[in-house]
Amino acid sequence: MSRTGPTNVLFETGEHGECDEAACMHLLGVDDPTNVDVLFVTVTKSGRERIEALKRHADAPPSNVGIVTVDVGGSDGSARLGGESGPMVRRISDPSDLTGVGIAISEFLSAWHGNGNRTVVCFESVTALLQYVEPNRVFQFLNEITSKFEQSGARAHFHITPAAHEGQVLSVLTSLFDDRVTARDLGHVPESESAAGTTAAATGAAVDDASTEAADADPESASADSEALETDPDAPDPDATDPDVPDATDP
Repeated sequence: MSRTGPTNVLFETGEHGECDEAACMHLLGVDDPTNVDVLFVTVTKSGRERIEALKRHADAPPSNVGIVTVDVGGSDGSARLGGESGPMVRRISDPSDLTGVGIAISEFLSAWHGNGNRTVVCFESVTALLQYVEPNRVFQFLNEITSKFEQSGARAHFHITPAAHEGQVLSVLTSLFDDRVTARDLGHVPESESAAGTTAAATGAAVDDASTEAADADPESASADSEALETDPDAPDPDATDPDVPDATDP
């Protein structure tokens, strides 16, 4: 996906779980973290897990990293992860406190506003949020923050597992986004599938080459086979009546 792609993307996960992390980082564009501010909003994973994933895929640290984490059963507050130089983490203990989550997001966007960097956002995940909050409230919340991201110039993607939701809920939520993608759409497929595809392609090419070589080696044989399919003009007509054999209907 280009650096100037859709503002808000619904990222459908679950079909290729082993590739979801790579596709997530692909959407963030951290392969080139120069002048990039990264915001993680997570309901399913800790801030430390998101930082570890970032380290596995980014060639260098982004300019700024912020984390809003819904820490169910934890406590509200802010702290830096890993010391004074670590990323700022804003914790929300109640997943139904969507106002608090929205305020925390706005604080990061405001702090980075005007610094000349690109802002990219990963929201993980809508499916987890729906385990705690009614769909209509989630819809209103997503409507507000997607508008906020668009106004601030940020690019965001939102994880969702389609298999976990009814069709109507998924359809309504999808209407909020500019695009919807899967890991496969972004070229991330399991190694087993990739290897199988390569083997199949190689086998097909070998069969084609063998067929071509056989035809080139004996063109007369191919011609003879073709002629054998034609009707021999001197062959007797199986439907013709033999004049020497009496007709069974003759008296």
